[in-house]
Amino acid sequence: MTDAGTSLRQATPEDACAIAEVHVDGWRWAYRKHMPASLLDGLSVERRATMWRDWLAAPTETRGWLAEREGRLVGFCATGVRPEPGDPPLTAQLTALYLRQDAAGTGVGRELLRHATQDLRQRGFRAAVLWVLASNARARRFYETAGWRPDGATKVVRREDVDLHEVRYACVLESSVIPVPELRSERLLLRQWREEDLEPFAALNADPRVMEFFVSMLSRAQSDAMVERIRRQFVERGFGLWAVEVPGLAPFAGYVGLKYPHVPAPFAPAVEIGWRLAYEHWGRGYATEAARAVLAVGFTRLGLDEIVSITTTTNLRSRQVMAKLGMQYAPADDFDHPNIAEGHPFRPHVLYRLSRADWATHAAGAGR
Repeated sequence: MTDAGTSLRQATPEDACAIAEVHVDGWRWAYRKHMPASLLDGLSVERRATMWRDWLAAPTETRGWLAEREGRLVGFCATGVRPEPGDPPLTAQLTALYLRQDAAGTGVGRELLRHATQDLRQRGFRAAVLWVLASNARARRFYETAGWRPDGATKVVRREDVDLHEVRYACVLESSVIPVPELRSERLLLRQWREEDLEPFAALNADPRVMEFFVSMLSRAQSDAMVERIRRQFVERGFGLWAVEVPGLAPFAGYVGLKYPHVPAPFAPAVEIGWRLAYEHWGRGYATEAARAVLAVGFTRLGLDEIVSITTTTNLRSRQVMAKLGMQYAPADDFDHPNIAEGHPFRPHVLYRLSRADWATHAAGAGR
């Protein structure tokens, strides 16, 4: 199961018709601004179904993965082996990843991509590539956020007398994740999580002062499950929410780090910086100090172009930290959090952004 409650499974030839429907729907909404309307309107579900049925029945290295919600197919991806000149041995290709429009921004695409790349890694592939339209900024952000990078290859595909420019992205699968185990600032150590962190973390998640701007506090089981998700991201991505230690004073003070927000909002996909500290460590500048160390890693070692932060509109304390970090707020970016019920006072949210260029300027000024 994904975090969004959507189940994943391997595709079979019997799924061809359902895959074809999502494939055609995905092209029509995702490529409306990039391809001729006549081409998209003329797409045939029947022809796509035949293609997918034959493809899934072929005895090759190809595999398809389906995302279903309440028995309905909402997305799929496919991988195969299509060697191109210059590709190193054991290079696979992500040949397709499409969603129904109502599944976009829900995290389903991210889970499909994660599952497919993990499957390739377990099967011994060392690298994977994919092609994406050069003009499709949303898709390019999605793959870049997941760790894929352009490898310099380009091509032009002609459809309906229109030249479509594509760029190739690559992802190293073998030893692709180089973890960032710990960071240090003047007063703090940001490190990997330990078993002895679970109890104090559960305590701060059950503290109404710490959780003032959350819909609910967390039970011990929910708190422990959150730590497991954090640990998993470190394994898969090499970064996440670091446990914060104040050497000599507090073995565990909370967390500060980077994550992928599970919010189907206009700014997604994105990488978010966040923090949560025990109440007794508030007011000492720890969140700002730790966040500056995290931003430095995000923009330098990880090569991110932008980092965002979100909170409810009334959380002035967190908004002050965002401002201290040089993050920019624009009222036009305000949004209603889709995972919070309509009418709830915490549903209205704000978005703060920080580009790599603005971070460099702000960091240089802070250092003077």
